[in-house]
Amino acid sequence: MYSLNSFAVGSSIYTSLKQFEHKKTARKTSMGPSVVCSTKPLRELNRRTLLSAMVTIPTLLASNRSSAQDCDSLHPSQCTKKLKNLSPEEIAAIVREDLVKRQFLATANFSPEIYADDCIFIDEIDTYSYKDFVKGTKKLFDADQGYVNLVGDVEADENSVSFRFDEELAFNVPFKPKTYLTGKLVLTRNADGLISSYKETWDQSVGKVLSTIHF
Repeated sequence: MYSLNSFAVGSSIYTSLKQFEHKKTARKTSMGPSVVCSTKPLRELNRRTLLSAMVTIPTLLASNRSSAQDCDSLHPSQCTKKLKNLSPEEIAAIVREDLVKRQFLATANFSPEIYADDCIFIDEIDTYSYKDFVKGTKKLFDADQGYVNLVGDVEADENSVSFRFDEELAFNVPFKPKTYLTGKLVLTRNADGLISSYKETWDQSVGKVLSTIHF
């Protein structure tokens, strides 16, 4: 009944991203010369920028709005006592469970007791607060339609936790388009042993990832 295909969906998302970046730059420029706008090319965008672009499209938000109260409830400062100075083995076990059982790359269901309240989430071109990262991830992905696999094992020491992954992400939009990618996550620990930064990188370019879109 519908003649949609992977190329058409990929092109649509790509066009939306370009429009988003154009509007974002124009908006920042209008605020005055003191505002520095991003000049990185579209090919450097990764999943979190794709997320930011898509959630600004009104038609994609109609059925996915959450209240400010719900977002606030996700802040780690409202959760249980922090688990400071865990051994590498202990924190690796928690991160492993968050990924394998809770699929946190697609669900944002972290164990907040091992994250610092001011933890930052970093992609290749931008930085996000805990709340913004969680809110955006939950809006964009339908975790029930995708999967995240741990590749190898979680590695940890006193300074960081890291692992490789592969995943099929299902976008929370009509027809549930999916895309496949692989990458690495590095979680940096602070002086208390808590995770203070999250940095995810992809092995593929955004264009390559979009080319894998299917239904």
